[in-house]
Amino acid sequence: MVTFAIAGTMHGLHHLMLLGNEMTNEGLCAILDGCPHLESLDLRQCLNLTLEGNMGRRCVE
Repeated sequence: MVTFAIAGTMHGLHHLMLLGNEMTNEGLCAILDGCPHLESLDLRQCLNLTLEGNMGRRCVE
């Protein structure tokens, strides 16, 4: 899946747009863990994500 490739190879990434991507919370966690320098993340129309609770807080950081 694209999200795991991003997480595993783009550690210096600062900005990411994944409009309409079919990723799940598992893929998003991988990106958040694998891209520590990420400053902006656009997840519009990523309908398989649930950004409630801890996941939403991680995205705001």
